[in-house]
Amino acid sequence: MKQRIFLITYMILFVIFTIQTAAAEEEDYDLDPQLYIYYAQLTEDERDVYVQALEEFSAGISSFAPCRGISLDSANRIMHAICKDQPQLFWLDESFQYSYRQGLSGSEKVTEISADFNALADELETNRSAVENQKDVLIADLYDLPAWEQEKYVHDRLASLITYSGESSYNQTLYSALCQQETVCAGYAKAFQYLMTSLGVPCYYCEGTAQDSAAEDAAWSAHAWNIVCLDGSYVNVDLTWDDTSLTSAGLISYAQYNRTDSDASFSQTHQRSDDSQFLPVCDGDAWSYEQLFGFPAELGALTQLEDYESVRHLTDLYEYYAAMQDLMIQYGTGEHTFRFAVYNSECNDAILHDENYRDGYLNTVADALYLGSYNFSIQTSSLSLTGGYYLVTVTVDLS
Repeated sequence: MKQRIFLITYMILFVIFTIQTAAAEEEDYDLDPQLYIYYAQLTEDERDVYVQALEEFSAGISSFAPCRGISLDSANRIMHAICKDQPQLFWLDESFQYSYRQGLSGSEKVTEISADFNALADELETNRSAVENQKDVLIADLYDLPAWEQEKYVHDRLASLITYSGESSYNQTLYSALCQQETVCAGYAKAFQYLMTSLGVPCYYCEGTAQDSAAEDAAWSAHAWNIVCLDGSYVNVDLTWDDTSLTSAGLISYAQYNRTDSDASFSQTHQRSDDSQFLPVCDGDAWSYEQLFGFPAELGALTQLEDYESVRHLTDLYEYYAAMQDLMIQYGTGEHTFRFAVYNSECNDAILHDENYRDGYLNTVADALYLGSYNFSIQTSSLSLTGGYYLVTVTVDLS
């Protein structure tokens, strides 16, 4: 009798222990569907295998037997979800093999999933620590800020850190972006996703194609960008294009920052593909650059100029003449450089090819400065800021 009581007690304790252990494991991987959107698209059984795969891969284990009966299609869906949700698994080569049994009805059941690891797995803890340390450097001071400010800082810090290069090793990974600081669009998007998710802001990896030219016959090529959730609304962010479009000028662009799906400047050049088509619609107009900062996104790059406060905004040649007249009278003789944000190509071209400057402003300036005779030279240059906006630099020498 005592043995039976002891056995029953032992079994009860074992069951309680098992339940507590399972609950603890589940808590370790309590995945918020809002943060892990591809996980959210899976069935309940697929989610269980997803969590199992996350646990195994995180521990450096490349093969495992699924804890649920799943088909080949399900296994493939799960692995794709892992790759798109979990950029911190940078040692995954995103290539998988499946062993399965074929049933009499023709259906299959996967018995083993194996992943290919790249060479970064050989020093996994060292490389993982390097990524986490870089993360801390980049976002340690951002946790108490509102999400839209966190997003702006992450965007700018990554753009300052990373150089676009198709020659970098592991260039499809988070590691290439944060540690090697050279990558391609996949690395940019994974780095942005990783940092924003670490801050608790939903940020998704979006796959598709892009057309990096306004020409109708320009080719579409594979591309990746991000979708960010701000206060329940979604926006597109293409950090790759923002970092590379003004590289020659040493500026970060915001032309592809917080764009909606209905924004022609984005929708005409970006198309989602595969399961990224099922990501939320981006309609967060309230979070556009212009709504947040008060002027067009294409001009956001100008805020990085040391003399930004002195940049004049122009829409036509008459405004340019008036500005030049005021500035030259204010600064007097000598060599001076002035910058203008120009809002259309017609005004930009008119300034660059202006031959009427004497009547336009110079004669008035000479009279105001009491110059009986004088020497004058002028040099102009223009930088396209995309979207029909330009930064025009004018250097004059009046003596």
